[in-house]
Amino acid sequence: MSNFEAQLEISHDCPYCRFTRKHPDSTITAWTNEMMHVAVIESEDQSTLDDYEDGFHEYLPFAHVSRQRGRLEIAYGAEHADPSSVIHLIATSGCIYTQPNVTKDGWESYRIFSFSQENIVSLVESIKAMGGEVRIKSIRPVELPCFCSDMLVPAESILAGLTDKQVEMLCESFSSGYFDQPAKVTADELAKRAGVSRSTFTEHLRKAEGKVLTNVFPILRLACKRDVPGKHE
Repeated sequence: MSNFEAQLEISHDCPYCRFTRKHPDSTITAWTNEMMHVAVIESEDQSTLDDYEDGFHEYLPFAHVSRQRGRLEIAYGAEHADPSSVIHLIATSGCIYTQPNVTKDGWESYRIFSFSQENIVSLVESIKAMGGEVRIKSIRPVELPCFCSDMLVPAESILAGLTDKQVEMLCESFSSGYFDQPAKVTADELAKRAGVSRSTFTEHLRKAEGKVLTNVFPILRLACKRDVPGKHE
């Protein structure tokens, strides 16, 4: 029996679609689990982030909000999510999707997987029934190994913003035991191998670590067992 993958673009009456339609310079990247929803809004225009932060406080005043370097992060408990959301419809249609999903120009992009093509068709019909629009970019059968591996967080999401040199230094440092306790190699030795000064090496490595942590922080936020910061009982 084949498994199926579908690439869907969905536009409906939700805060993310409305906001990115209003601010086409912005992008929203979102992660969800059974406990929490985390979204990162990116824009070079600080007034765009101001507008969204003000609007979101009205929509969900208990949400955690933080800002840095052209990014606004919001987090709230999953129990406050809209029960008619696309994510809920995906689950009730017998489908799953890869995370994160991205919203741009009023359209949410989803990569959907299911063990049945009929489930994907049912999902599309459910979205249209609630007034949404759907662009079906593709539907294709996939083999089980591909189905399993492609459900992982895409590498491009984790490595976004890293240079080839930063990726190279991270790989060399990790494989050489620099992050072991105790470390098996020093920063001086790694810098010598790379043909750069120690200060240059550590600067590249710190920037690379910072970018990776920035990219995976929403996932860490989902895994954190503490209550959502800023949430009041």
